[in-house]
Amino acid sequence: MGLTTSYSKTETDVKLQRLQMLFGSGLHEKPLKISDPVPTQIGGYILAEIGDYAFGTTEVNKWNVGFLSSGGWEIISVEISATNNSNNSEFTEFNNLWSGNNFLNLNANRSLNIDKTKKQGYLIVKQDSTGNKTLTVESTLLDINLLANQKTLIGYILIGTELMFSINKNLIETTVAIPDSQNPSPATLTTENITHNSVNLIMTGATDNVGVVGFDIYKDNVFLVSTNLNNYKVTGLALNTNYSFKVKSKDAAGNVSVFSNIVSATTLAQAVPTSLTFSVHDGSFTTLSDGVHRITNQNEVGVSDQTLTGDGYFEFGGNVIGSMMFGLDDVSTLRSYGNPLVWNCHVIVGNSLGDNYVNYRNGSQSQQGSPSGILKYRLSRTGTQVKLLKSTDGTNFTDLYNYPNAISGELWLKLSNPVGGTATTEYVKLLNL
Repeated sequence: MGLTTSYSKTETDVKLQRLQMLFGSGLHEKPLKISDPVPTQIGGYILAEIGDYAFGTTEVNKWNVGFLSSGGWEIISVEISATNNSNNSEFTEFNNLWSGNNFLNLNANRSLNIDKTKKQGYLIVKQDSTGNKTLTVESTLLDINLLANQKTLIGYILIGTELMFSINKNLIETTVAIPDSQNPSPATLTTENITHNSVNLIMTGATDNVGVVGFDIYKDNVFLVSTNLNNYKVTGLALNTNYSFKVKSKDAAGNVSVFSNIVSATTLAQAVPTSLTFSVHDGSFTTLSDGVHRITNQNEVGVSDQTLTGDGYFEFGGNVIGSMMFGLDDVSTLRSYGNPLVWNCHVIVGNSLGDNYVNYRNGSQSQQGSPSGILKYRLSRTGTQVKLLKSTDGTNFTDLYNYPNAISGELWLKLSNPVGGTATTEYVKLLNL
């Protein structure tokens, strides 16, 4: 007895994934073979065109499925979705057996079998540049597109021993924009270089299907800043204070990760200067120990690797050997001591000269006499103002000279030997406030 559509409630398009889920879930009866009785319980279903169970003419690239509902037989047309790329992530290249979803570049007449452990699948077949290659599956010659470089979409379903194909020879392909909705993975957060007012945050390990482009940084659970750097320096922190930090990874589409691990950092109780290194220098420059440097030839120069980036000071001991010139300069080249003097500002400290000199860029000088008992000096910048300070007890500093020229931007710390002979520093240090 054949079934008709007279009891049909409605016709609904159902995506391929829905049909596959029903077939594989085991929640419904298996599709009936020809000899099986028509299902009588709600939820039972049969495929169209099995025996004389006919549910009307199927459209191209669709199957009709009959479901028994409370209102009678419902016909659902299941679409076989096409794809615009035969080697996308949902299709794998054919290898020996047609197993699930594959693509096949047809460069010769082929005869293949299906993996019978896979009850349904799709195959995208592309003819080579000459075309006319045939395809036989399980001894059945399939009616595929024979034109050169053309594709055919073939679907199969295996029910018991019944194998059925759906073939779309005129495969329509198009390109659609698929928005990126995948969130990045969280970063691993660590800290380094903790000072009295700053800490460096290091973000590693964050991944994304397209790419991680930056991080949102939170301090004490409050958003602080966004950055595209993997190493970000947080500044403006208070002395001897504990802070907690966490970050979220971001991609270009605006997707964000969950929070990273939380790290804590306690700033130092007081500002601590750091020793300077001088990898750019003339031939007579020698580093003897941490902070102790020697220049034996007159006018030769050493340029610091570190710089004074804002407020802070360049500190050096007053007990030098010979005569040493200490200065700040806004260029990193080996501009030597000479006439005219070209550094932004400097001071000469020396027991051979017996005097201390200060100088600014236009070359005019101001002699400060021969102060005694000075243990330390500082070239200190606040804003754009630079001062020379002195300390006789190594702790407290008083003004010695105000440089009249405003100095801004990044400054390199320089050493030079103004008179020749042996000139050696006691120590040199830098503090960025």
